[in-house]
Formats: sequence, C-alpha cells, structure tokens
Amino acid sequence: LSDRTRFKKAAKALVKDLKQIKSDKVFRSVYERVAYLYIEFMASTSGTNFAELLGVTGRFLSEFDESAYKWRVSYLRGISLVNGIDYKQGKKHLNSLLSNKDVPEDIRDLARSELSSLELSNNL
Repeated sequence: LSDRTRFKKAAKALVKDLKQIKSDKVFRSVYERVAYLYIEFMASTSGTNFAELLGVTGRFLSEFDESAYKWRVSYLRGISLVNGIDYKQGKKHLNSLLSNKDVPEDIRDLARSELSSLELSNNL
C-alpha cells in the first residue's frame, strides 16, 4: 500500500473484471473481498470522495446482502451520508445501525461514537 494511487487503480480494475465472472463461487468470493478492500481503501484516504463512496457501498450492499462485511460497509455508507451527501439521512442510517440487534457490537460502538461526535460538533 505504499503506492496508494496504483492500488486504487488496480483494485478498481480488478473489481470490474471480477464482476464479469462473478457466477463462479470462487471468483465471487474474491470479487467480494476485493470490493470490500476497495471500499475500505476509499474510506481511509484523505480527501475521500463521499459521493463515490456512497455509490460503491450501495452496490456492495445490494450484491452481497449476506456478506460478512455488510455491517462495516453499511457503517461506511452512513459516514459517507453525513459527510456532505445527506446529513439527516446519514444520522438516520447510523441510528438504524444502533437499533438493529443483528449489528455486531463493535460496529454499533463506531456508529454511537460517530453520532456523539456529530452532536458535539453541532453544539460547538
């Protein structure tokens, strides 16, 4: 990951290629993992394009509704919403993660922390 630009370009190309052959079980698993890593990469870079992140998280959640990564991706979707796309919808999305008992506790803690941060920044 020392060359972030190269990683982003390669991951995006790999996701596109794997999407074409996703009917194979092995390739679908690889496609899911690479798509998830691409989302994590996008979310972790400075200057994140939240509109693009919103799009890729939406596609991921619709394609991999039973994924082990779905709650983390859903959390990142909430983050992309509150960061300039639709603040109210983002808060609603993060609150829905808190109220859903199926969401793992670590993701609920992240959502709770993000909501607390938003409240603090709005009260300052």
